[in-house]
Order: sequence, then C-alpha cells, then structure tokens
Amino acid sequence: MVLGELKKEIKGLLSQKRWEHTLRVVSASFELISCLQIEIEANKVETAALLHDCAKDLPLGEQLKKAGYFGIVLTSSDLLCPKTLHGRVGAGIVQHEFGIVDADIIQAVALHTTGGPRMSPLAKIIFVADYIEPGRSFPGVEKLRLLAKKELNGAVLACMEQTLLYLLQRGDFIHPRMIAARNYILAAEDYTLV
Repeated sequence: MVLGELKKEIKGLLSQKRWEHTLRVVSASFELISCLQIEIEANKVETAALLHDCAKDLPLGEQLKKAGYFGIVLTSSDLLCPKTLHGRVGAGIVQHEFGIVDADIIQAVALHTTGGPRMSPLAKIIFVADYIEPGRSFPGVEKLRLLAKKELNGAVLACMEQTLLYLLQRGDFIHPRMIAARNYILAAEDYTLV
C-alpha cells in the first residue's frame, strides 16, 4: 500500500485528536533517527509511526473480537492491562487488514505500549517517539526528550522507568512484558540505573 493511501485509511480509523498525535509521532520518530544517526528506511519509520495506534480508538469489545479473529492468544496480563491491548491488536490489523508483512513494522506496532525483549531499533524508536512526542506534557518529559536525542536504549529504559513508577503510584497492574523488556535491556547493555 502506498503511504498516501495508508495515511487516508489510518486517518479514517482515528479520532481527530488521535490522528494529530499520530502525525506528531511520525515527526518525533524522524527527529530521533536523525539525531541518533540510526539508519532505518524512511518508509518503514513512517509506516510504523502511522500505524502504531490503528486499534487505539476501537472499543475494548471490538479489540477482543479482532484479537480472536486474528488468532492472538491473550494472557491474563493482557486482560488485566487492557490499555496495552491495542498494540497487539494493531499488529494484527497491520498484517491481516493492511497486508503488511515486514517483521520490524509489526513488532513496532505490537510493542509500542509495553516494549518487549529483543526490540528492533524501529520498535525502540516508535516506543520512545510515542512517549515523548511534542503533545505530551508531564513532569520529566523535557529531560526524556533530551536523553532520547543522545541514547536510544537509555531513553527506552527511562520511559519504562517513568511508566512503572506511574503505575505503581496508581496501584495499577503492570504488564510483565514491560518488566521483561526492561530486564532484557539492562542485561544486554549492562546498564546501571541511578
């Protein structure tokens, strides 16, 4: 599918507010790959960024139906953390409704809410861009934006840490995929968090 057609399709699936967020994620993604000098095909970056929230505006019941239709096996963690479900359902839409078979794009859409072990550079870019896009406003976002322009794995970890602290403060469930992603990066990169 040509990017122009894809944009039209995605815009039709999303609310105006979500569409504007999506365009900011596209922009933030390109800014990150430019600052970090990461070579990822521009078409892949734009496609993944455009598609990352393609299931976000679907009601939960519709997401669950699509998950079943696509053969996505949901865990109890998925059901206890329903706000993360749109990533995996979106990946199903990417494959089954848009016919995209690129594994990096599918992974970037699937993991943009929780992250996961062995994230590709594209998945990390979309994860961070979604978190720090210019429309986001929360304590510490400016610090994250600066870090993201210097060090991708550090930014992924910092975004996860901030999310985990937020969820802990609220007493919400934490999807184990995020914990696994954090632990994977820490182990693989031998990071020491301060």
